[in-house]
Amino acid sequence: MNNLQAIAKAHYRGGSERTKEYANRFSQGLQKNRDGKVDYVEFKRYLISNGHGYYAKRDLFNRLASNGLLGFWDVMTLFYIIVSRRPFCKKCDKFQVGDYFACLDCFESSRDRYCICISCRGRPNTDFKHGSCDRPNLVDNSTMLARRLPAPQPRIEHRHTDQRRSSQAIVQLPAQHSRHQSTSRSSQAIVQSLVQHSRHQITSQPSQAIVHSPAQHSHHQSTSRSSQAIVQSTVQHSQQPREVTRRVQIIIKI
Repeated sequence: MNNLQAIAKAHYRGGSERTKEYANRFSQGLQKNRDGKVDYVEFKRYLISNGHGYYAKRDLFNRLASNGLLGFWDVMTLFYIIVSRRPFCKKCDKFQVGDYFACLDCFESSRDRYCICISCRGRPNTDFKHGSCDRPNLVDNSTMLARRLPAPQPRIEHRHTDQRRSSQAIVQLPAQHSRHQSTSRSSQAIVQSLVQHSRHQITSQPSQAIVHSPAQHSHHQSTSRSSQAIVQSTVQHSQQPREVTRRVQIIIKI
């Protein structure tokens, strides 16, 4: 019961003003003579008259009472018990302070819940048939709470987004491919023009230039080799328009 009282205190102290107002009114309603204490007669009378006769049992009162009377925090614990619908065992009629088992079907569809303590649930060959449930689906309260919560869903939204983006990229590939083809053709045309221009310069030079001095001859050879190297490099990088443009500028300067 101490654990339930700790929970009740946390709810009261951390609750809203409206929650505190309801709890205080509940406490004042239990006290017939307004002396801050509640005996069993007041306890039973108030619960029965206000529709909480299910909890008007001597066993529960004895568990809550300090020195035979209910103080303020005892009343707050009772308030929490009623709000949270803490049950009594259907077999032994003991109030369930801790964990317990409940029929899942009855708990969700009926006000007459079928709850059993751990001790009674563990007894072999015990018949738990009740009402229309020939085969009761008994689960503990923690599992029951987990079943009532929405199941965790895998995070697949980003994956779907990536798939859509991939599909869009695949659809756009033909257009991109055609642009690459046109760029490659333009680059090849530029390279062919450069090659023809270099050949024209070499063939248009006078025959005397061919028999120049050895130094001039070596200079022409190095210039030709440089031009060929530039052309080959331009061919290798023909898929990069910016690089081709820079190569063209260098050749024109030469």
